[in-house]
Amino acid sequence: MPVGGPSVNTNPNWRDPAHGTVADFRMLAEYRDKNGSTALVGSAKGFVLCTPSKETPDPPVFTYWGNKAPGNLAGFSGKLSVDVYAVHYWSGQGKSHDNYVRVVAGRVASDVRRVTIDWSSGRRTDAVVTAASS
Repeated sequence: MPVGGPSVNTNPNWRDPAHGTVADFRMLAEYRDKNGSTALVGSAKGFVLCTPSKETPDPPVFTYWGNKAPGNLAGFSGKLSVDVYAVHYWSGQGKSHDNYVRVVAGRVASDVRRVTIDWSSGRRTDAVVTAASS
Protein backbone atom coordinates (compact mmCIF):
# COMPACT_ATOMS: atom_id res chain seq x y z
CA MET A 1 0.00 0.00 0.00
CA PRO A 2 2.69 2.47 -0.95
CA VAL A 3 0.19 5.12 -2.13
CA GLY A 4 -1.27 5.58 1.35
CA GLY A 5 -3.94 2.94 1.89
CA PRO A 6 -5.86 0.19 0.15
CA SER A 7 -7.64 0.92 -3.10
CA VAL A 8 -11.41 0.68 -3.38
CA ASN A 9 -11.48 -1.31 -6.60
CA THR A 10 -9.13 -2.07 -9.45
CA ASN A 11 -8.20 1.61 -9.77
CA PRO A 12 -4.99 1.82 -7.70
CA ASN A 13 -5.39 5.59 -7.27
CA TRP A 14 -8.89 5.57 -5.74
CA ARG A 15 -8.86 5.60 -1.91
CA ASP A 16 -11.66 5.66 0.67
CA PRO A 17 -10.51 7.22 3.96
CA ALA A 18 -13.09 5.06 5.81
CA HIS A 19 -10.94 2.01 5.05
CA GLY A 20 -7.99 3.45 6.93
CA THR A 21 -4.39 4.29 6.18
CA VAL A 22 -1.26 2.18 6.04
CA ALA A 23 -0.74 2.76 9.79
CA ASP A 24 -4.04 0.95 10.54
CA PHE A 25 -2.84 -2.33 8.98
CA ARG A 26 -0.43 -5.06 10.04
CA MET A 27 0.91 -8.20 8.40
CA LEU A 28 -1.33 -11.15 9.27
CA ALA A 29 0.26 -13.84 7.11
CA GLU A 30 2.80 -14.19 4.32
CA TYR A 31 3.77 -16.98 1.93
CA ARG A 32 6.92 -16.91 -0.21
CA ASP A 33 8.17 -19.24 -2.89
CA LYS A 34 10.29 -19.08 -6.05
CA ASN A 35 7.54 -17.18 -7.89
CA GLY A 36 7.14 -14.38 -5.37
CA SER A 37 5.09 -13.70 -2.28
CA THR A 38 1.50 -13.39 -1.16
CA ALA A 39 0.61 -11.40 1.93
CA LEU A 40 -2.55 -10.85 3.93
CA VAL A 41 -2.57 -7.51 5.75
CA GLY A 42 -5.45 -6.51 7.94
CA SER A 43 -6.98 -3.95 10.24
CA ALA A 44 -9.93 -3.99 12.62
CA LYS A 45 -12.24 -3.20 9.66
CA GLY A 46 -10.95 -5.46 6.91
CA PHE A 47 -8.08 -6.89 4.94
CA VAL A 48 -6.04 -6.60 1.77
CA LEU A 49 -4.69 -9.60 -0.10
CA CYS A 50 -1.46 -8.65 -1.87
CA THR A 51 0.21 -10.75 -4.56
CA PRO A 52 2.67 -8.40 -6.19
CA SER A 53 3.99 -9.44 -9.59
CA LYS A 54 6.03 -7.71 -12.28
CA GLU A 55 3.85 -9.20 -14.99
CA THR A 56 0.42 -8.50 -13.49
CA PRO A 57 0.65 -6.12 -10.53
CA ASP A 58 -2.64 -6.22 -8.64
CA PRO A 59 -3.65 -3.13 -6.68
CA PRO A 60 -4.21 -3.58 -2.94
CA VAL A 61 -8.00 -3.92 -2.90
CA PHE A 62 -9.74 -3.58 0.47
CA THR A 63 -12.38 -6.07 1.67
CA TYR A 64 -14.39 -5.69 4.88
CA TRP A 65 -14.32 -8.56 7.37
CA GLY A 66 -17.56 -10.40 6.71
CA ASN A 67 -17.69 -8.75 3.29
CA LYS A 68 -19.88 -5.85 4.40
CA ALA A 69 -19.36 -2.46 6.04
CA PRO A 70 -18.32 -1.55 8.63
CA GLY A 71 -16.40 -4.83 9.04
CA ASN A 72 -16.49 -6.91 12.19
CA LEU A 73 -13.66 -9.16 13.34
CA ALA A 74 -15.87 -11.04 15.80
CA GLY A 75 -19.17 -10.91 13.92
CA PHE A 76 -19.58 -14.56 12.95
CA SER A 77 -21.02 -17.70 14.50
CA GLY A 78 -19.15 -20.95 14.87
CA LYS A 79 -15.42 -21.61 14.92
CA LEU A 80 -14.44 -20.42 11.42
CA SER A 81 -15.49 -17.81 8.88
CA VAL A 82 -13.87 -17.86 5.43
CA ASP A 83 -13.66 -14.30 4.10
CA VAL A 84 -11.73 -14.95 0.90
CA TYR A 85 -10.83 -17.86 -1.33
CA ALA A 86 -8.71 -16.84 -4.29
CA VAL A 87 -6.29 -18.24 -6.82
CA HIS A 88 -3.43 -15.96 -7.84
CA TYR A 89 -1.40 -16.69 -10.98
CA TRP A 90 2.00 -15.55 -12.14
CA SER A 91 2.12 -15.17 -15.91
CA GLY A 92 5.10 -16.18 -18.00
CA GLN A 93 5.60 -19.42 -16.07
CA GLY A 94 4.32 -21.77 -18.79
CA LYS A 95 1.65 -24.33 -17.98
CA SER A 96 3.38 -25.56 -14.86
CA HIS A 97 1.39 -26.18 -11.70
CA ASP A 98 4.00 -24.02 -9.94
CA ASN A 99 2.64 -20.75 -11.35
CA TYR A 100 -0.27 -20.24 -8.97
CA VAL A 101 -1.11 -20.11 -5.29
CA ARG A 102 -4.47 -20.77 -3.64
CA VAL A 103 -5.30 -18.45 -0.79
CA VAL A 104 -7.90 -19.01 1.91
CA ALA A 105 -8.19 -16.39 4.62
CA GLY A 106 -10.70 -15.62 7.32
CA ARG A 107 -11.40 -15.39 11.01
CA VAL A 108 -11.44 -18.03 13.74
CA ALA A 109 -12.86 -18.21 17.25
CA SER A 110 -10.46 -17.33 20.06
CA ASP A 111 -9.98 -20.97 21.10
CA VAL A 112 -8.92 -22.22 17.62
CA ARG A 113 -5.19 -22.95 17.39
CA ARG A 114 -4.90 -24.84 14.07
CA VAL A 115 -6.75 -24.85 10.75
CA THR A 116 -6.37 -27.71 8.26
CA ILE A 117 -7.55 -27.56 4.66
CA ASP A 118 -7.98 -30.72 2.61
CA TRP A 119 -7.87 -29.73 -1.08
CA SER A 120 -9.79 -31.68 -3.73
CA SER A 121 -6.43 -32.65 -5.27
CA GLY A 122 -5.59 -34.63 -2.13
CA ARG A 123 -3.10 -32.08 -0.79
CA ARG A 124 -3.37 -30.84 2.77
CA THR A 125 -2.43 -27.46 4.21
CA ASP A 126 -2.03 -26.75 7.93
CA ALA A 127 -1.92 -23.33 9.53
CA VAL A 128 -1.09 -22.60 13.14
CA VAL A 129 -3.15 -19.76 14.59
CA THR A 130 -1.44 -17.41 17.01
CA ALA A 131 -3.08 -14.83 19.23
CA ALA A 132 -3.02 -11.25 17.95
CA SER A 133 -0.72 -8.90 19.80
CA SER A 134 -1.66 -5.33 20.54
